[in-house]
Amino acid sequence: MDPARRQRIKDSFNALAPQGEALVNLFYEKLFLDHPEVRSMFPDDMTGQKRHLLTSLALIVKNIDNFAALEGPLMKMGVRHLDYGTKPEHYPVVAGTLLSVMAELAGPIWTPQLEADWTAALNAIAEVMLKGTENRGQLRTAA
Repeated sequence: MDPARRQRIKDSFNALAPQGEALVNLFYEKLFLDHPEVRSMFPDDMTGQKRHLLTSLALIVKNIDNFAALEGPLMKMGVRHLDYGTKPEHYPVVAGTLLSVMAELAGPIWTPQLEADWTAALNAIAEVMLKGTENRGQLRTAA
């Protein structure tokens, strides 16, 4: 991922950060409305899950300049999500929902370029998480 793309992702996330709570609330609201089949994969009380999503996004953005350092944690996250029942086809659903909510909250700063930047980042994240599911035996012993 080129430096300009990484910077746009960081800048846009920083612009959205004050709306972090709204972002995760709208994300899960839209996800469950548009894809009710995934609701059972989540706890009844979403407080911790919402906090975890926002924290994970912040950590990924903070470390986006050293994406290789994120690979181990992202692969382990992929294994955990497999345990929750996540399937490969769920990743684009989550990414699409997140992009939609970010676009809604970002308003005029959201551009086709920024959407392409975030799409590339979310695809890279999903790819590493799915790689973790393929290597789950080794990751569980290393955990």
